[in-house]
Amino acid sequence: MSDKLETGEVKGILGSEPTIRVANKSTGDEVANLSVATHDETSNANGFARKTTWNRLVVFSQEGIAWIRKTLKKGDEILAKGRWQAFSYENSDGETISGHELIVDAMEMVAVGKSPEPSDPVPATAGADDDIPF
Repeated sequence: MSDKLETGEVKGILGSEPTIRVANKSTGDEVANLSVATHDETSNANGFARKTTWNRLVVFSQEGIAWIRKTLKKGDEILAKGRWQAFSYENSDGETISGHELIVDAMEMVAVGKSPEPSDPVPATAGADDDIPF
């Protein structure tokens, strides 16, 4: 299985508070994990059916993590862009768990009732002079 997939984006609601932890003790670099719910509605004989999909997002950018810590909370609507990556691990019961996660390159909050414009995202590599560091 390839560990890199194509680029993509996730627009949805944060299902929990972002989790931020130290990833490298010697440098102090952190990693942020976010759980984002997306919804898909389909019509059927009884009306509409709504399906929720949970998406794993991972942020390595230290500027982006600082923005997440200061800005995001459970229930916020976000738009994240990045690249999909496959993961696989063995849990404590010996079962292999696998899936995909979005390695985030850019993220923004989505204002209620506003569709984001393609130029809205601020890249994770924003310079020191930019207003939003992520």
